[in-house]
Amino acid sequence: MAKKSKKIPTSRFFRVGKILRTTGYILGKEVASRVQSKLGIEDIAANLESKKKQAIEIVKTLSQLRGAALKVGQMLSLEFSDMLPQEVVKILRKMHDQSEFMDIKTVKNILSKELGDNQKLIENLSEEPIAAASIGQVHTATYAGNEIVLKIQYPKVGKSVSSDMKTLKSLVSLFLKSTNKSIDLDEVFQELESNFKKELDYKREATQLTKYRELFAPYKKYKVPLVYEEVSSKRVLAMEKMDGVRLGDYTESQGYDAGFYADAFLNLLFLEFFEFGLVQTDPNPGNFLIQSKEQKLVLLDLGSHKKYSKKTRKNVIELLKTTLKGNSSEILIVAKSLELLDERESDETKDLFVAMMRKIVEIFSEETQPFEFSNEAYLKEIRNLSVSFVRAVKFSKPSKDLMFLNRKLGGAYHVLKNGNVHCDVSVYWDKILQGSL
Repeated sequence: MAKKSKKIPTSRFFRVGKILRTTGYILGKEVASRVQSKLGIEDIAANLESKKKQAIEIVKTLSQLRGAALKVGQMLSLEFSDMLPQEVVKILRKMHDQSEFMDIKTVKNILSKELGDNQKLIENLSEEPIAAASIGQVHTATYAGNEIVLKIQYPKVGKSVSSDMKTLKSLVSLFLKSTNKSIDLDEVFQELESNFKKELDYKREATQLTKYRELFAPYKKYKVPLVYEEVSSKRVLAMEKMDGVRLGDYTESQGYDAGFYADAFLNLLFLEFFEFGLVQTDPNPGNFLIQSKEQKLVLLDLGSHKKYSKKTRKNVIELLKTTLKGNSSEILIVAKSLELLDERESDETKDLFVAMMRKIVEIFSEETQPFEFSNEAYLKEIRNLSVSFVRAVKFSKPSKDLMFLNRKLGGAYHVLKNGNVHCDVSVYWDKILQGSL
C-alpha cells in the first residue's frame, strides 16, 4: 500500500465539474480522431496513443472522486473490456487498485462518531489500511481478543451518489448518441444507483453475511467471516479476520488443485443463483481467499448482492434450455419475453443475438466436455460476436434484472480461465435441470 492519503471531494459543483471537464477532453480527442479518419489521414498508432491518454484521464478523474463515480467506472472497465484495445483496458483496470486512502486521524474520528464508547473496545488498529476501494478502506485490529478487519466508509461518500449518477448517465448517453444509438438508460442507471446506495449500508451487508454463513454452513468447501455487531454500524463493519491466499497466488502455487478450484467456483454459482436466489454480484477476485490445506473458499464481501425471484430464475433456465435445443424463432420469443431484445432491432441484430447466445451456452453442451475455460478460439469468437452485437444494437437496453448477474458470470468465467480450468460443466447443467424451482 503506497503511503498516500487524500480527502474525497464532496462538493457537488466540484464533482460534476470534474466529470464534465474530463468528458469535454475525451470528446475533443474523439472528434479529432473521427475528422482525421474521414479525411483519410488516420494514424493507427496515434489513435491508440490518443485512446491511452483518454483512459489515463478517466482513471485520474474517477480515482480522485471515488464513490459512485469510481464504482461505475470500475464496472464499465469490465463491461467494455472486449471492445477496447488491451493497452487501454490495462490502464482502465488501474481503477480497481486504489492507492489513496484516509489518514489514521480521519479513521479514528469516524470510529468515534459511529461507535461511540464502543470504539474503546477496538485495539491495535493498523495505521494504514490493508485495502482501499471505491467507498471505503479496510484496517486490521483486535476486538475481545479476536483478530478482526474493519471496513470503514469514506465520509460523506453517500451525498454525491445521485448527482454522480445523473452526470455519468449524461456522459454515457452522449457517447451512445454519437454512435446513432437510441437506448433509454433510465432504468439501468436507476438500478445502478439503487444498488450503490444499498452498498453504502454496512448494516445491510452485515445481515447478508450472517445469512450467507447460515446458507453455506452445510457446505464444507466454503467459509464466511463472522460479524461483530457490537463494533459495527451503518458505516463501519467489523468482521472476523480470515486467513488464506489470493486467487492468483494460489493458482500459481505448487499446491494448486484445479479440481477443487473448479468445483468450488462452479458450485458457488449454482448454489447462489439456482438454489438460494441470493448472489454476490461483484466479480473482483479480491473478494475471495483460498485456504489450501483445508480446501476451502473464503467469501469475503457481500456489499454488492442481489436477490432473484423464482420467476426470474425459471426464466433464465428457460432461455438457456431454449438456446441449447430450440430454433432461432423460439430463442427470439423467449428473449423478447425477458426484455433482452427490442422488437425494433434489425434482422441482422437478431441473428447476432441468437449466434451470441448459442456460443455462450456451448459451455454446457455435451460435445464440448470437458470444457476448457482458457480456450482462446472460443473466447475470441465470443468477443467478436459480442462486439458485433453491441455495435449493431439500436434500441435494446441492458436488462436491469440481469445486469448484475451478467457481471458476476463474466467475472466468474475469468476466474476459471485464469485458473486454467477444464472440466465437465454438463454436471452442473444436470443439477440445474434437476433443481426444485
